[in-house]
Amino acid sequence: MCSLQILADILLKLWSFSIALDSSTHQGMSYLDIRIQFHWKGSIQNFHLRTIPLFKRHTGENMFSVLQSCMDAIFMRSWTKKCIFVLSNKARNMTGSSQGLVTGISSACSPGLIQIWYSLHQLDLVMQKVFKPAFEDKFYLTLTSLLDTFTASRIW
Repeated sequence: MCSLQILADILLKLWSFSIALDSSTHQGMSYLDIRIQFHWKGSIQNFHLRTIPLFKRHTGENMFSVLQSCMDAIFMRSWTKKCIFVLSNKARNMTGSSQGLVTGISSACSPGLIQIWYSLHQLDLVMQKVFKPAFEDKFYLTLTSLLDTFTASRIW
């Protein structure tokens, strides 16, 4: 039996699971990354389901369409009858009130949806706010010039 079939069979038995979503662009190509997590036989299971190329625009509607097609194919639409926890970042294409990916999932799922923001993504946003002023000022230039000077003075 294929691993996707085993995963589908397990999810049929559960009342809830979580989907962790991330989208990115690598070398000019956009992707949607899908992970599934659930509790099974005393432990938390974490599966990388798929990374799917997005051939159209990187919008919430397009990402939801791709996600829905993938989930429907694997789980025969049964996924929409579960309580789903969605882990995502705060990007507009993920959480937009009318066209976001999470909004699409929420409207497709009958029992409900609970959205959780990635804590690491939130930490990354805070760190960007903290370090951005430092890197835009003379700090970064001074630091790199010191490193260049140190490297140049070393005899290898």
